[in-house]
Amino acid sequence: MKNTNIIDFVDAILSCLLGTLDDDRLDVNILIGMVCRIIFFVVTIIVKDLNTYTWFELIAQMGAWFIFHVYVITCEFPYFSKGLSQTEKREQRYKYMDMFQLIIAISYLLANGESNLEEYTIEFYTLTFFGTNLFINVFGLFLSNCQKNKKPDYQKEGGLKNISCGLCLGSIIVIIYLFIIKSKYEEEIEASTALRIFWLFSIIGEFVVAFASLIFGFLPKRRQFTFAKDGWKGWLGIFYGITFGLFSIFYGFLIGIIIILGFIILVTACKQRSVYEVPPTITS
Repeated sequence: MKNTNIIDFVDAILSCLLGTLDDDRLDVNILIGMVCRIIFFVVTIIVKDLNTYTWFELIAQMGAWFIFHVYVITCEFPYFSKGLSQTEKREQRYKYMDMFQLIIAISYLLANGESNLEEYTIEFYTLTFFGTNLFINVFGLFLSNCQKNKKPDYQKEGGLKNISCGLCLGSIIVIIYLFIIKSKYEEEIEASTALRIFWLFSIIGEFVVAFASLIFGFLPKRRQFTFAKDGWKGWLGIFYGITFGLFSIFYGFLIGIIIILGFIILVTACKQRSVYEVPPTITS
């Protein structure tokens, strides 16, 4: 009983510091995690010299962000489409996924900037921020496993349109960044056919993502496809979309290939159909 009282007391302090209700606390915590990912995007991609990228680093990032995309689609999509938050399951699934990605991010920063932490202040503060967030996640899991009273489920409607708007914004940022890359590394890109194709397909893929998400964001209001009625859930949806869109930079090339191949297949099928449907000639 004494340990339970201590845990409840600490949890109450955290609640007061956050200034949120129980129904908002999980959304706020996940929102902080999305901010961490956006910071990671800036540190490891925007301000990084792309000439220093290795294939291992690229593959590792693609794998890590593939897991994040799968998590959002499989674990968080039901919350935004149906509105039911299974609080305990959502919290534990998110924290495990978040811890996994934070460990990768911290390992990456230590491996790539250990000798330069004093010189690059932004990396030091980023590392501190990620380490603090990792500790909070571990402590949060400890609390949830020790507390006898489980957090109740709750219902919050809407949010899919928030995700669509955020996804559009994130994709537009990536498009701008790709044009900056084109200008900054113009000689390298022009000298390599593979890089030109990669850049072109990535631009096509990102434009398709931005355009499609913009259309979904302005579709007529439907029962499930609406803006969130709750403020924190709305912001969470927007930041989910932004993060999803930013890290689609690793998959824009694949999306572009799929779009081009789909267009070629569609044109070929239409041509074949027009050949087979030639109207019969009328003889007098």
